Amino acid sequence: AYADDVVLIAKSVTAMSGLLATTESFLAKRGLNLNGRKSAALHLLHGRRATAVGTREVWSIKGEPIKMVSRDDPFTYLGVRFGPYGKYLFNPKPFVDSLKRLTKAPLKPDQRFMLLKRYMLPKVIHQLSLGCFNAGLLGKCDRATTSVVKSILHLKKDVSNALIHATTRSGGLGVMSFRD
Repeated sequence: AYADDVVLIAKSVTAMSGLLATTESFLAKRGLNLNGRKSAALHLLHGRRATAVGTREVWSIKGEPIKMVSRDDPFTYLGVRFGPYGKYLFNPKPFVDSLKRLTKAPLKPDQRFMLLKRYMLPKVIHQLSLGCFNAGLLGKCDRATTSVVKSILHLKKDVSNALIHATTRSGGLGVMSFRD
């Protein structure tokens, strides 16, 4: 069994060391363990005027050092990119690239459409709901989505986007709009 996405927060290096030991013991009693190679640590050093990021390896799990997140080294947690100073702005490029791959997938149009609606769009909504974004990024995602829907369903380019975004109950395709 696995215990994914565990977050430990402590006020000092000593407190974190104790918390790691307690967590390892707790998990071991339940047949679980932490994996030092899949773990990352963020060590913030608070000064009078600024906060710095500590990069010296401080902690380990079963002798395996935990990778320290540096100032320029983002990490992903629950599908959202973070850095030492908070969330990163949502990057639509992976989503747009996956839409392009979808148009080339050896699937029937209805299979591509269902894959888009049931898997790809909810994944992006999850990332957007936890991450940072702006109206421009939402518009880019909307334009890419409507373009791909028209392509995979062989619709003309001048078909109204309202048809794509209208509910199925209203006779539309039920593809959500990111801006609404």
